[in-house]
Amino acid sequence: DMLQLQVTTTSAFYVYLTLFFKSVVHLAFVVFCLFRRVNMPCDGQRS
Repeated sequence: DMLQLQVTTTSAFYVYLTLFFKSVVHLAFVVFCLFRRVNMPCDGQRS
């Protein structure tokens, strides 16, 4: 059935989009933390 195929494709698309979004947010958080750590240490220690 064409409708069932469309619903399955849409569901898979949204699942893939959610995983991709979570990956992007996680990557952005890691990059932000590394960027902060280079500029000013997160733990507050002075080198």
